[in-house]
Amino acid sequence: MKNRRNHVSTETEDLIIRNNIILHCSDDGVYVNNSKNTVLLNNTLYNTGGISMRFPETSVVAINNIMTGEIHKRDGATALVDKGNTWLPRSFLTDAEDFDAFFVAPSIANFTLQVSPSEFESVPLPAEWMSDTDFCGNKVFGKSFAGAVSDSANCFY
Repeated sequence: MKNRRNHVSTETEDLIIRNNIILHCSDDGVYVNNSKNTVLLNNTLYNTGGISMRFPETSVVAINNIMTGEIHKRDGATALVDKGNTWLPRSFLTDAEDFDAFFVAPSIANFTLQVSPSEFESVPLPAEWMSDTDFCGNKVFGKSFAGAVSDSANCFY
């Protein structure tokens, strides 16, 4: 790939994609392209193709995400994805979602937990990646949790 914009070979650097709920994408829920040092933390991807990363300039760390879909590394992208991520398979033939066993009604964006948060693997994060709140605005005070929501109280109706 040719360098552009004053010979910069990446489109972003040191990006954190955190505490998002991404759903009903006909393709990938997250697409990381020419992005150096991207971190995907505490996201929930429902009914998506997963996460795609592309080109040698792309380096990604994905931690504590809950998702359907796959991790796609293409054209020389590098990624660390084996810590704290939960993949829940989808059957396109039956339209069955494992998410339905864990959340009240994910197909209509109600991600109220039906199980203990400890059902999902999560790993501690470095201090510089920590957030003060989750997707719902709940204070998390540096605790480790998987997905975008640590406590769904007062968030989904």
